[in-house]
Amino acid sequence: MGHRGLACFRCLVRAEVSKHEWMARPSIPQGERLLREAHVITIPGAAFGPAGENHIRLSFGGTESEINEAFDRIERWFSTNPFA
Repeated sequence: MGHRGLACFRCLVRAEVSKHEWMARPSIPQGERLLREAHVITIPGAAFGPAGENHIRLSFGGTESEINEAFDRIERWFSTNPFA
């Protein structure tokens, strides 16, 4: 458990962001904002069908330090955009 609110299970990381009003927003524009403002690529949940809306998907294809940096960027972004 590296970052607060993250739990690992067989290489699957689930972020506890359900309490954020952010999750009630459409996933495509929110994913675009994360890319533009936090410089982190995410996959909008809407790409996986209607049930995926209001979620984002993360893929871990970098080194451990790159992945940690991405989580740091996301955490900073949420702290400055709590209701983005």
